[in-house]
Amino acid sequence: MISDAVLRRGHVKMVVGISTIYGYVNYIETLKRGKPLYWFLDWKDEKSIIIYSFLIFIFSLFWFALAYMTEIIKPRPN
Repeated sequence: MISDAVLRRGHVKMVVGISTIYGYVNYIETLKRGKPLYWFLDWKDEKSIIIYSFLIFIFSLFWFALAYMTEIIKPRPN
């Protein structure tokens, strides 16, 4: 309500794209260091892929919720 920023639901593609790239970087850095950057993402089995996919899903839902609220408060100009 205090800014002119309007989030769009379609921009969730950026969230998924950036998250996917970050996941790959996290995987590579974990391999280089020999220890995980985050305790819950050790990338030793499919558990990490499931956890990371779930995180992307949750943050995408969060983006959709924020975008929906923004579009209600500030509808698109005609």
